[in-house]
Amino acid sequence: MPGRREGRGRAKRPSRSERYARTRKAGGQAAVRKAEQAIEIVQACQTLARAAREAVIFAFDYAGASVIHARMPLQRRLRDIFAGLKHAAFTPAFLSLIGKRQLGLPYARTIL
Repeated sequence: MPGRREGRGRAKRPSRSERYARTRKAGGQAAVRKAEQAIEIVQACQTLARAAREAVIFAFDYAGASVIHARMPLQRRLRDIFAGLKHAAFTPAFLSLIGKRQLGLPYARTIL
């Protein structure tokens, strides 16, 4: 899936200090740029959250039977990932926003 590869690439490219420096240079430029950056951040978050979910499920599946107990750290991670994916930022509305942007279609910026 090209969107997933692109999202992973964007998620790992700039470090926090690089993003901060770039933001400081940009100053208070147009809101369009901020909306574009927000969509890139949403796409990176979507990609990373799904990758984290897959990794935790993989670890849970291949762990021993004791992993089902609530006191086990892996059980906690699994619950945290599932709860995090229920957040409003991971709804189909945001996925459609990302898809429309990638296809070059008009999209509503009020959702951001």
